[in-house]
Amino acid sequence: MMKHRISRIAVAMTASVIAANTCAQSSQFNIRIEKKAGYDQMLAYNNGVIPQTVRVWLNSSTNTASGFPMPVERQVFPRSTVVLNEFRPANPKQAFYYHYQYSLTHGDPSAVHDQNAKYLPPFFWPDARLINQAEDRLNNSHNSSENHFALDIDLPMGTPVMAAREGVVVANVKHFPDTGRLDRALNDQANYVMILHGDGSFASYIHLKQNSSALVAGQRIATGDLIGLSGNSGYSSGPHLHFDVQVNQRGKITSVPFRFWDPASGYYRPKTGTRVQAVKIIRGETGQHKPLKDCKKPGNLIDQDVLNCMRRNPQ
Repeated sequence: MMKHRISRIAVAMTASVIAANTCAQSSQFNIRIEKKAGYDQMLAYNNGVIPQTVRVWLNSSTNTASGFPMPVERQVFPRSTVVLNEFRPANPKQAFYYHYQYSLTHGDPSAVHDQNAKYLPPFFWPDARLINQAEDRLNNSHNSSENHFALDIDLPMGTPVMAAREGVVVANVKHFPDTGRLDRALNDQANYVMILHGDGSFASYIHLKQNSSALVAGQRIATGDLIGLSGNSGYSSGPHLHFDVQVNQRGKITSVPFRFWDPASGYYRPKTGTRVQAVKIIRGETGQHKPLKDCKKPGNLIDQDVLNCMRRNPQ
């Protein structure tokens, strides 16, 4: 989910896609070859809300000269376009051929996570939920730099998940079924919402229930807003929420330590096997919601009407 590789091929003055990418934030990024008088211009378009660092290299080429040495690496800011390179025939009398690939890393590589940011537990009052896994667990499955500080929180299927910190929606993947199991083939088949924070870090709410989130990319949300419902999609041993905060650390997606905030006791970092108490949102603040039980339809159908109902402030 964090790094993506795409291949394209250009022969003479044409270009065609030979491998596509399925990650949500990458669907808002593309590279185009524009035909100019005697050369091809390679442009990167970032239509998303998060910076992307793109690295492009040639796998093979014939009779091709480039304006900049390959590979090239550029940062493409949100809603912007960047010229990556230009290609022309080294011998103008002959056709030219090149095959290129590129990888993406999302996030600002200069971002620094705010260690004093106040994260609320990502579920609603009055719930108290068990931390199944934190970094202190023996045989921790979060054994890479990308997820080392992630938390696995025990949330039964259909539990409302709330925004732990305000930000902007980067991606909402919601089409995968809730047929999770411990099968590595399902690593990229979890439903998730990614939220970009003001300091450039981003939080991922993973294993959400299929079609349970109505958020859209670019939407601003407040702490306490409804994200979706917990589920069991992707690589998962059972219904739970995988919650992680990450930054782009010099081109590598890296998990960072974060702390929950309790108004009475202040900051704390939960440990494996402890229960975390939700924080009560004061009436009138953003994030008030109606409980799922008050909005359900016959047959426990969860549709857009149910999600809209849950967003309404209790009277």
